Amino acid sequence: QPAPIQRLACECVGILSLVRLSPFVGMLIAGLSKVSSDRDEREWVSYQRGARHIHLSTHSAEQAGASMRYLKAVAAAMGRTSRGVLRLEMCRSLSESLSRLMAPELLVPPDETGASEWREYCSSGSAVEWWSAFSAVYSHAARWAQRKAAHAPFCLDLMARMLALASRDGSAPGGPAFASSKLHSQLLLLLAAALRRETARQAVLPTAAFYVGALPAQYVADDIGGGAALPARVADPTPDSSRSASPHGSEASASSSSA
Repeated sequence: QPAPIQRLACECVGILSLVRLSPFVGMLIAGLSKVSSDRDEREWVSYQRGARHIHLSTHSAEQAGASMRYLKAVAAAMGRTSRGVLRLEMCRSLSESLSRLMAPELLVPPDETGASEWREYCSSGSAVEWWSAFSAVYSHAARWAQRKAAHAPFCLDLMARMLALASRDGSAPGGPAFASSKLHSQLLLLLAAALRRETARQAVLPTAAFYVGALPAQYVADDIGGGAALPARVADPTPDSSRSASPHGSEASASSSSA
């Protein structure tokens, strides 16, 4: 189908998922389970792009269960995905869907009801399984970032947002427990290494700026302020001419490097 029709269909699926999340998640999981070859991965890209519009939710037990199944299915699929363009769409779709679910009070307009539901879910026993799947997704993104430099920009962006979302008070107690100082230090090292590479610098700079601004105050005080083992120059090493790079530039660079 032409791109405008695909985009409209994806937006319609997103709207319908607000009230019928489970059936759409079921279709996505069934499709993901069949992705087993390079050709399958290429064909699944447009579906994964559409998954950006899915509204994960903890409004009801059914919706919370569907959200959990989706996260676990994506984590499993990430373990066998090798094509860069599909990895890119997985990272972007997760970044968007997780942000809507885990920080709904930051939406425009703010979703205070969703924020309350998320806090209640995180305080329940069901959240233990969620953080296990969340950790699996993060581990796959970290592995991709470390093993293939061309995939690092979009992987690091997802990792930064996942740590920022988990560190929020609304994600307690499981989120802050997941977002350990060790993971924060590891991500800062990966960002610093990427910023030193001229080919990745423009794409990674917006992520680094976002992440440093989102660092938990306690982590800054205890680890960075206390002299954690970080590189001498975590700060931006970018020439003046590159410091105005926009997030849009970052996406374009990531797209071209992941094909």
